[in-house]
Amino acid sequence: MKYIITIILSIAVVLSACLVTHEFDTACGLLAASVSASGNSNVPRTPADDFTYNVIKELSSAPYMGRLPGTLGNKMAVSFISERYKELGLKQPPGYNSYLQTFQQQLIVQNSATVLVTRRKTGEVTGEYNHLSDYIGLPLWPNTKIQGLIDAPLVSITDLKQLSPNNRELYGKVLLISSELVHSLPYDHLQADGIVNKLLSLGSRIKGSIINFDNRRDGYFHVSKSMKRLFRGSKKYNNKNGQVFLYCSDAAYPYLKEAAEREDNVYISVDFSLEECYSSNVIGVIEGTDRSNQDHIIIAAHLDHIGDNKDETYNPGALDNASGIAGLLEIARTLLNKTELPQKDIIFIATNGEEEYFAGSNYYVGHPILPLKNATMINLDMIGAKGAEYLEVCYPGNNSVELSKQIASDGLEIGINTRSSYILSSDHVTFSVCGVPAVMLKHLQPVQRHHTMQDSFEITMDINKLQEAIDLVVYYIEQTAY
Repeated sequence: MKYIITIILSIAVVLSACLVTHEFDTACGLLAASVSASGNSNVPRTPADDFTYNVIKELSSAPYMGRLPGTLGNKMAVSFISERYKELGLKQPPGYNSYLQTFQQQLIVQNSATVLVTRRKTGEVTGEYNHLSDYIGLPLWPNTKIQGLIDAPLVSITDLKQLSPNNRELYGKVLLISSELVHSLPYDHLQADGIVNKLLSLGSRIKGSIINFDNRRDGYFHVSKSMKRLFRGSKKYNNKNGQVFLYCSDAAYPYLKEAAEREDNVYISVDFSLEECYSSNVIGVIEGTDRSNQDHIIIAAHLDHIGDNKDETYNPGALDNASGIAGLLEIARTLLNKTELPQKDIIFIATNGEEEYFAGSNYYVGHPILPLKNATMINLDMIGAKGAEYLEVCYPGNNSVELSKQIASDGLEIGINTRSSYILSSDHVTFSVCGVPAVMLKHLQPVQRHHTMQDSFEITMDINKLQEAIDLVVYYIEQTAY
């Protein structure tokens, strides 16, 4: 019997994107969105909200297709932010003839959707599975095959003793790994590293593995194109003899196990590639009045996301991180509307390539426009999550603890539910490693939907919580730079 789960919600997300039409409001110089009646009409609007609302709706809309570096959508985002900088009156970095700081980066690209089908040796199809709701292809580990086809017998593995290089019964097969085996070895909530490393030790003896590691977020697998593992030893991808890795859901696993018991073959197609592209950070400056002082504050937020899924869906990236870009722009707008300028320089950096192991911030710290020794950095990443209890002020290292505590205390002082916490997950890490006191403002989602097709404005965003983060950063700057 075929196993087909219709992806109703993914279609709804795509259709909702089609309900948004974009117009340029020449009266205020902002992009305005005409939203269907089922949108956020019940959210109280203010001029500040309208600005951030329109930025998020624009950057997470279908034309941008998830803003993957190297794509037209990413270039559109860079252009959009540059235009907003110009409209707001931010200055270009000294010595630059534009707002752009361009660099080269590596990234993993999905060229077509991963396919998973089981069939009898006679060719009769016994199971067709749905991309991202039933399974996901994994291009994350070196020495794995990320491009090509596999058509081989499927074998169910339920005992670690079976995973021996001397077990010839596994040779040339695709292994179906039970969740019990996954949980018997070290893993984190995002990746089943322990079992993957065990399987990698089998080398080219096996064709691939389907691992029952159901880390879906509200029904969909978390899409990751992290480059982190590229910096761990070998950098070999597209290895002709490498294994293909997939995760499967708890719902799909019993059907796959039945296929293995029938001695069906499994057909897998993966189509990723490791590529290089040019990306740009977008940098704007409010110059301080005290030109003898090089102390400065950096406000950063990453503009990129993870692109489309090549199955007629895309990952909007509203919370991650159109929200941060909206916050960054609104902070700049608020400061530039003041009657006085700060004494310190305020630098605004819309970083690129954050999803590829912080590529843009790594480039910036190697090519800063002002000495890093004089910098303090605040990173905005996923602010305004619907249902979040706290605004987290996250520090990545000991040199940033005091800054985190100070900003969290500022939040409580102005009536925002804040707390200091330790999180390593974004561009503030890069700056902290280079000795810069750096924190990230973030709202933790009760149900995590980032890196999925559900990260749309309607599903993930609370515009009023977003404003809290903006108010806190503005308050901190007023206390320390004026």
